[in-house]
Amino acid sequence: MAKADIPRFAGPDLLTLAGRGVGKVDLWGKRGATLVTVEEVEAMACALALLGVTPIEPGTYSNANHVTHTEGERA
Repeated sequence: MAKADIPRFAGPDLLTLAGRGVGKVDLWGKRGATLVTVEEVEAMACALALLGVTPIEPGTYSNANHVTHTEGERA
């Protein structure tokens, strides 16, 4: 399949798919995680990216100094 032939999510479809995946995990816990489809996982990842979550490449670690804290949270 050529890259141009790959179907893209529309906004409402993306959030519906992501919500279905989250709903399975929320309702059934670890068992629900095994029921989540590849499309739902992809939609959840897209939704997180749209919310501003920075991707961390496999094999690397996040910088602990970049964790945001609110006033009074620091130990």
